[in-house]
Amino acid sequence: MSDIVEIDYQFNFINGLKINIPLKIDDKTAQTVVKHPDDLPKWTALEFNQCKNCPLTTAQQANCPLAVQLLNIVENFNQVQSTDEVNLEVTTPSRKI
Repeated sequence: MSDIVEIDYQFNFINGLKINIPLKIDDKTAQTVVKHPDDLPKWTALEFNQCKNCPLTTAQQANCPLAVQLLNIVENFNQVQSTDEVNLEVTTPSRKI
């Protein structure tokens, strides 16, 4: 039986914006455990700008697995610039950094 490891990312931006990204990871498979909405954005579709070396086909999978995994992060950071200063706090079961 697998255990779930929880890691919490707290982004505190200089402008006062706070974004919390909790991750749950299956310790046996290293896969994230996330419930995604049934109606995924069009940009997650496998046929939308599919990587040249991607072995998947739309017959196998409708959506890109990586894009679906990144959905929560992309949606949370849509108002953040890459140059915005941030303090990041990471909390795991054994420590806080």
